[in-house]
Amino acid sequence: MPRRLLVVSAVLIVYGWALHTLLLGGDILLDQHPLTLLRTSPADSNAHPPDGSRQAIIVAEQLMRPGASVAIVYRYGARVNHFNRTYAYYWATWRMYPRPITMADSLTAAATDAPDYILDVGDAPLSPVADPQGYRTIQTHRFGDDTTMTVFTRA
Repeated sequence: MPRRLLVVSAVLIVYGWALHTLLLGGDILLDQHPLTLLRTSPADSNAHPPDGSRQAIIVAEQLMRPGASVAIVYRYGARVNHFNRTYAYYWATWRMYPRPITMADSLTAAATDAPDYILDVGDAPLSPVADPQGYRTIQTHRFGDDTTMTVFTRA
């Protein structure tokens, strides 16, 4: 009986993880055309993601020194975006390893822990983003889907 319970538990864990993966990445996967997915290798699709929010992490990662701490602020207004906060955290953790990643709700909150870099990603701001106290802007970039990325470093 204990062996059967172990097998059932393992199967439930696998099903639960599959459901978790579909909830996090299902919309992104289903939004892509099947032939495009078949013609593109997984490594290439990760190297050139379609939306600016993921491209921003790749561009910013190349600007930051290895091992530096990073706080990420995602600002999305009324624009519908499948790139939610949890997925952003996992994508950033994977792309920016071994840098420690934290998520913040605002630039002020991001600056409180004094990370080495602050990455501000989201809809284009209505007015220019002011540098958080103790930080300076090293790059601002606008992507094709109107996502804007600003990278700040400690001054």
